[in-house]
Amino acid sequence: MLGSEGSQPSLPNTALVSELITYITSFSTKEMSESLRRWEPTLAEKVDIDGRTALHYAVLTGETGLVELLLDNSSAAYIPDNDGLFPVHVAAIAGKASVTRMLMEMCLNCDELLDNKQRNVLHCAVEYGRLMVVWYICRNPKFTRLLNAGDCEGNTPLHLAVKHGNAIIISCLMMNTRVNLSIISHGGSTPLDVAFNKSTRDYSLSWVRFLCHAFCSFNILYHLNFVLIFVLF
Repeated sequence: MLGSEGSQPSLPNTALVSELITYITSFSTKEMSESLRRWEPTLAEKVDIDGRTALHYAVLTGETGLVELLLDNSSAAYIPDNDGLFPVHVAAIAGKASVTRMLMEMCLNCDELLDNKQRNVLHCAVEYGRLMVVWYICRNPKFTRLLNAGDCEGNTPLHLAVKHGNAIIISCLMMNTRVNLSIISHGGSTPLDVAFNKSTRDYSLSWVRFLCHAFCSFNILYHLNFVLIFVLF
């Protein structure tokens, strides 16, 4: 059922969005773009009952051509679903690195968008273990501010990586010397504190040794050395 006059239009269910995406992929980008403009100029902004637009679903396909088509109206990139997730968050959570990169490069300040838990795109990628997305963000100086940002609980991406015990993600973050190892969460814990707490349960002492060494290092050689020690031992 469409929304009332003056309200944000909505699609009745996700099936319609799925059918739309299937229909779109049968055309060339140019043909479909022109067709959409003639048929329904605001189509990209319509949402379903979960607050998701066609772009939310398109990013899940990993098809950059389809995403680029829907980004013809870039405002779709700034529409969150009912959980506060923007398309860039959905792409990161799904591990669609190429699509995530496209959104972050084509949509101004897309990297600053936060979901209902105050998570940015890097928080989402770290929490779901999406290495290629994390790698892309960590090696791009434009996104330095994401590295040490806190979520609603004050957790940085490194806090989350340690919490979830993802050694590769931790290594990826630690190889960037801009990552601040001493940030304290709202619960009063640094990433090192989290490692100590976890070591009493399911971590080996190598977790703690690794972060202790890294905590005291201040250059890329030390960071890289301790990353290798942690991964190998």
